[in-house]
Amino acid sequence: FYKGWPAEAQLTYYDVQRTKLKEVLPIEFGRLDGDYFKFYENGTVGIEGQYKNGIKVDKWIEYYSVKRKRKSEIQYTTDPYNKTIKPYKLKEWDKKGNLIYDWEREKNKKKSNSN
Repeated sequence: FYKGWPAEAQLTYYDVQRTKLKEVLPIEFGRLDGDYFKFYENGTVGIEGQYKNGIKVDKWIEYYSVKRKRKSEIQYTTDPYNKTIKPYKLKEWDKKGNLIYDWEREKNKKKSNSN
């Protein structure tokens, strides 16, 4: 490990002094695998998610740049070898924290309207 990240992780910075971390690409055993982070210049997390065998998996979360308020959640496949599942937006919030889109609610609306 280096600065709390896996030793092989590729770290990029906003500044040449390498004090403002921009992105962490999780490299393990030579491939993209593990927890991914992208930071805003103010140091707060902008995006977090996970790679498995070079593929985005599970839920990825994007945040607004202040107060770590959630902006959106994107669902990726849970199985990196299943190419049939396309990513989709689970939820989205406005800057005030109000939920403006909920995939589950929309799915249930469509079901009730088709009956």
